[in-house]
Amino acid sequence: LSVSVSVTLCPSFPFPFMFLSKVFQSDLKVHFSNDKMEITGLYGRDISLSDVNKVEFCQSLPHINFKTNGFALSKTRLGNFRTKDGDPIVLFTHSDKDFVRITLKDGTIYYLSYKNEKATKRLWQKIQNIIDGKSKNGY
Repeated sequence: LSVSVSVTLCPSFPFPFMFLSKVFQSDLKVHFSNDKMEITGLYGRDISLSDVNKVEFCQSLPHINFKTNGFALSKTRLGNFRTKDGDPIVLFTHSDKDFVRITLKDGTIYYLSYKNEKATKRLWQKIQNIIDGKSKNGY
């Protein structure tokens, strides 16, 4: 009796793993120009700084109930989520503590964090300085 086994690997097999590897290796990317803060990468978006109502530095996220259109694995959370209270929030986080919380005038809430807490604190200070400068200049 002779048995032959053939294994065929799907060429697309490594792509999900390559995607996850890229997400885990990446960090928050934020660029500023004129009146805009651009968050690049997966689920990235632009935030008009004139729409910012409040910027806070906080040490924890609200309890997340579920993703509505997002990605979450380990310390990386990207996209749209709902809190335990049912409030929508947008996450661009790469850590478990120390976050920049941005509340827009329309009520939209963003949480941002780098892997490094000092980088997150510098981002908070930079946004706060820009917002403070705009309010002093009448924007």
